[in-house]
Order: sequence, then C-alpha cells, then structure tokens
Amino acid sequence: MINHGYQVVCSWVLVGAALVALGSCRKSQGESDSEDSGAADGGGVVESPPAGVGTESAAAKFKAISAGNGFTCAVTVGGSAKCWGWNEFRQLGDDTIVEKHVPTQVEGLESNVAAISSGVYHTCVVTTEGAVMCWGGARGYGELGSPGKDSQFVPEQVVGLKSGMVGVAGGDSHTCGLTFHGGVMCWGRYVYGQTGWTTEVYSAWRGLHYPRLARGLNTGVSSVVTGSNHTCVITTSGAAKCFGKNLWGQIGDGGNIGRSVPTQVTGLEYDVVSVTAGDEHTCALTKAGAVLCWGWNKYGQLGDGTTKSRKVPTEVVGMTSGVKAISAGLNHTCAIASDNRVKCWGRNEFGQLGDGGEENSSEPTQVVGMDAFAVAISAGQSHTCALTEEGGARCWGWNQYGGLGDDTTENRSRAVKVVGYP
Repeated sequence: MINHGYQVVCSWVLVGAALVALGSCRKSQGESDSEDSGAADGGGVVESPPAGVGTESAAAKFKAISAGNGFTCAVTVGGSAKCWGWNEFRQLGDDTIVEKHVPTQVEGLESNVAAISSGVYHTCVVTTEGAVMCWGGARGYGELGSPGKDSQFVPEQVVGLKSGMVGVAGGDSHTCGLTFHGGVMCWGRYVYGQTGWTTEVYSAWRGLHYPRLARGLNTGVSSVVTGSNHTCVITTSGAAKCFGKNLWGQIGDGGNIGRSVPTQVTGLEYDVVSVTAGDEHTCALTKAGAVLCWGWNKYGQLGDGTTKSRKVPTEVVGMTSGVKAISAGLNHTCAIASDNRVKCWGRNEFGQLGDGGEENSSEPTQVVGMDAFAVAISAGQSHTCALTEEGGARCWGWNQYGGLGDDTTENRSRAVKVVGYP
C-alpha cells in the first residue's frame, strides 16, 4: 500500500505494559507465578515531539514508561529510549549483559522512538516512522520477530514491519503490534492461541518467528495488550475481546477453555477505553471510569475484596467511576484515581503495591511517597512505575537488579525517584 503523503498523528495512552494508540489516530496530509506460567499494510509516521522542545530539556523528561521483569524502559520527550535494571538476557539493549541501576541509553535509539513495551525478557519499540524494533529475548519462540535469532544485544527491526505500525506490546514469549489500519500483528509462542493461531497451523514449541495478522483482526482495533500468555484488544466500537490461555478465566467469557480467536469479554461489548493484561488476570477501564477485573485472584489482584478467581468481569472495590488509567502486573494491579493519585492491589511480597508494607491487599491501597501527580502507570512483574506530570518517574517494589532506577538494589515499599529525571 502506498502512503499518499499522509502522516499518522496519534494520542498515546499507557495500557498495561504497552504504550498504544487508543482510537485517536488521525491522518493529516503532508504532516506467573501461577501453576502453569511459564508486514503491516500501509505506511505512515507517528507524531514527533512538539516543535520548540529543546534537546537538553527533551532528554531530561520522560513521555512514556514501561515496567518489565526486573527492568524498566522509558521514552524521553525527545524520542530517546532509556532502560535500566536486569540485563542478563540483553533486555536493556545497550550491547552488554551488565545490569544498570540508573537509566541507560538503548543502542541506536537516541531519537525517533514513539512507543515502548517491556516484556518478560525482551523489549520492543515503535519508531516515528512506524517501524517495530525488538531486542533481548530468552524464550526462543520468535518473540523478537527475527527468524533464526533467539536473542539480540541491540534493537533490530522486526521482519516486515518497516512502517505502518502505531503500537506494540510484549508478553512472556509473544509480541503483538497494532497497524495504522487497525489490524493486529502477532509473533512468538502460540501454544495457548495467544498470537491468534494454533498448533494446527504451526509448530507450537518453536513459535511463529515473523509477524502475522491475528485471525479476525485485520482492522477495527484501537489498542492491543499482552499478558503472559493471552492477548486482549479494544475494538473501535469499544468492545473488549481476548484470546489465548484461559485456565483461570482471564479471557473473561465465563469459561476456562483457551481461545485462539478473539472472544468477546462478557458484559464489555461497548464503552471500554482501556484494557490491561497481567499473568493470569485481566482488567478493563470503562468510559465512565469504572475498573473491572477477571481471572486468577490468589493474591487479591482482582481487587474485589476476595481471593476468589472470576471468569467474568467483576467490579473493583471503590473504583466505580473517575479512574483515569490502569495497569496489570504479574499478580498485582494499579490505577490512577480521579485525583491523579495511585492505588494498587494484589500481591505485595516485594512492596510492589507501594503502600509502605509487604502485605497482600484484595482492595485498592494508596501508594505512599508519591511527591508528584501521576499521568501514566505501568505495573511490571513485581515492581511498578508511574510517570509524573513533570516528566519524571517514580518506582517501587522489587529492586534486586536496579529496576527501580534509584541507583540502589534495595526493594522499596514506597515510591522513589528515578535518578536524573524530575
């Protein structure tokens, strides 16, 4: 498809661990902790930072953040990718395997990065030209989108995705991207159907090493997110659909049979503005600002005041209106409330709820230590990070490898400032 001189202009929203375009792209011419966890059509460019943003100020502020498994990545206002934390599997993209305790430059991505997503062992970005690039990797199922390569020290383009992409989301062993035309491309492991394909088509244990359109999702999608082994989308009509592993009801269709095709989440046929997928649970944010969660609930990660797993969406206690953003981690969930304050619930072994303690909570609990209002939230495996309105970042939880970015390796049960940023 020829790109007839049009520019893709998107408004980005953090959903789960991925920054994606939530139905606000427009054209302008010329411009597991559970028992069993384990080429785009068309072209375009994503909007660059506003004119007048100086190099120095742009480098000192973040516009997006994504927490992974013991590591964190972010994009500066100037479009540079920075990562820090665990690096054994090259997930920081700095051409080493040495952990970093403060934000570190990703090799070759000093500018032109529009969106970033931290998976479990790999990281991916979308560039302003609409290309997808990935690095890291440990699973060997094709999650990097580079045939014949199980790991990469530095970013490399995903085969066939040179342009036309507006979003990306990295899971455990699979990755999905959103095309400009509203289609969903997935690659990597699909033994549970999480890429929209099944073992009947390919060898499940080696995975799909190149992107392919997920069945039934050629168009009509506004955002895509990935959990450990399941994937969810929001359609342009506001419906939430999921596919992949469903052992604990994380697909939300009332059963526990895995799905390899997009399946309607019960009761969420319209008015969904955001969805986020954790290890074995999923949550959605409605147009009215209500949060509903479903799936595995051993640690209270559904936030309904119980530890009973749910196969259909259930309201989170005290989160029935006004919520601005949500993000699901491995076994915890966080949200930005109407007053821009952060609340979290679920597992808290490493302080990932940020409430000053280490006790699990089945209801939302206030994050302490936030000295600035949050505008975006990202829950990782066992830590959480928030983007502040000043362009800084605050993180809390597991910090064995420096994933909090505070230049220490001490776990934190209160929010701490990422070094070098407001």
